[in-house]
Amino acid sequence: MFKLLVVAAAGLVGLVGAINTSRKRAAVRAKMLAAPSTFEDNAAVTFTGTVKPLGELLVAPLSGKPCVAYRALARIYGVRGGLRLERELAETKMVPFMLATKHGDVLVDGDQFQLLARGEPIIPGNVERERRFLALEDMRGTGFDELRIEPDAKITVHGIARQELAEHGGETGFREAPTQIRLTGDDAHPLTIDHA
Repeated sequence: MFKLLVVAAAGLVGLVGAINTSRKRAAVRAKMLAAPSTFEDNAAVTFTGTVKPLGELLVAPLSGKPCVAYRALARIYGVRGGLRLERELAETKMVPFMLATKHGDVLVDGDQFQLLARGEPIIPGNVERERRFLALEDMRGTGFDELRIEPDAKITVHGIARQELAEHGGETGFREAPTQIRLTGDDAHPLTIDHA
């Protein structure tokens, strides 16, 4: 009877945690939808478009697939006194990429970013990649998921838009310097990336 109560309590705590996470994601999505979808210099905006890589791609650690951004997550569970989450290990990385929008190409670049969508389990898992990610010999009681932003994916990105001089020249009018829109993040407005 006591074990049943412990398992029920652990399930309830997990459910409350999932609801809170879902509410936080919904609040961020509402903020993204409320932002303008057209360019405003030094303003928070939201653009939707297709990912176009600029240079070398990342390799996601659990799936081994190429991408411009990823979040890999390992959960380590304990089984003493009932199943409970003991520790989470997350790794997120992003390289700059272009977002092809209906208004033109936008450079997406920044150190402050978050991937909003939920990760998916890698099925079948690759034990060698999982072991390398965690650096553990005993893999019992672990769970993994990964979220990747792959080339040609349709995504929505929220961040601070800035008009800057383009690094690579383009065709412009007489005495006009080529410019580009750069979407970046800061502590108050991290780049937020979600599936479109």
